[in-house]
Amino acid sequence: MIAILIAQLLIFIVCSAINAADVAPPDGIILINNNVTTTYSRNIELLIPAQDDNEIVDMCISAGMECTQWEPYRKSKYAQLLGSNTWYSFCARVRDGAGNESVMKCVVIQYIGD
Repeated sequence: MIAILIAQLLIFIVCSAINAADVAPPDGIILINNNVTTTYSRNIELLIPAQDDNEIVDMCISAGMECTQWEPYRKSKYAQLLGSNTWYSFCARVRDGAGNESVMKCVVIQYIGD
């Protein structure tokens, strides 16, 4: 029993040291439909490639510079545009396992219509 507790404590200490040492924020960008600026389709794919020395765990996608809702990180996400002849803005921020957040990156696309 004591050996198990000591092993768990050592694992906790090692994991804490790894996360404490990670102070560098991840780097990520956001692209729409492989980096186009106009679309005739209301269905779009947001690409969120990101990199970090450790694992990217969360992402936040928003219509503006304020990040309000984090979700598990995925390399892409689908969205649907509403009104045609309108410009849309999408912003993304990613977060690593140590809690470091990337700079918010934004992109715009014009939905011309179907």
